[in-house]
Amino acid sequence: MEKREVLFAIVFVTVVLLLLLGFLFFVLILYRRKRKKIIAERELAASIFTNQLLTSQIEVQENTFQQISGELHDNIGQLLSSALMLVGITQRQMQAVPDSLQSAADTLAKAIQELRSLSKVLDKDWLKQFNIIDNIQNEVDRVNAGGFLKASFISPGEPAMLSEHKIILFRIIQEAMQNAIKHARPQNLAIKLFFADDTFTAQIIDDGIGISIDDGNTGSGMQNMKHRTELLSGALDVHLRKEGGTAITVTIPKTNLQA
Repeated sequence: MEKREVLFAIVFVTVVLLLLLGFLFFVLILYRRKRKKIIAERELAASIFTNQLLTSQIEVQENTFQQISGELHDNIGQLLSSALMLVGITQRQMQAVPDSLQSAADTLAKAIQELRSLSKVLDKDWLKQFNIIDNIQNEVDRVNAGGFLKASFISPGEPAMLSEHKIILFRIIQEAMQNAIKHARPQNLAIKLFFADDTFTAQIIDDGIGISIDDGNTGSGMQNMKHRTELLSGALDVHLRKEGGTAITVTIPKTNLQA
């Protein structure tokens, strides 16, 4: 009889312990799931906040570009046009036009053309009317017109993407070009676009003195490129080339670009 009671007590205690362990295991699983959910919600909230902040910063910058574009076109452009008109009037009043005056007129005309080109590049409303290939080519032509370096552009075609994504990508490439010209002092600058099954890649390569993020070059230009790349969930790589110069590579998933 005592053995049965002891055996019953052992079985009872064992069952109670198993139930208790099962309950504790169940509570632990629920706790971990809830913790993962809370962490995921926090990360999502942080990601949304970061993207909203970056979007706001980019929007402020685009609005600034818009204002600069208007000032260049409406004020400075008009002043240069008035100056060119006065030079033309003076030329018509002279029997023999000096070469220096003709050279001044040609320089003013070229300055007006360059100013209009720059004004359009800064105007996001104008950018929406054209594809990214045309915009990049216009920027390359504008750089080549300066005569201080040789720029080239290669692309397999126009990528299908939303207008706002086109502007962001164009600004990344534009910033990379300006950064290279300002800091690397290259003689040659190449812009290349590549399309894979699932990614879009843009490369900006120069043969200058070489700059990289690892060297501490994290100025506003680099930060702008990084922020814009993050808005498209892409990756930005900046490194020194063995041949000399710098290669900037922007890789973005196609799913984030397609219209």
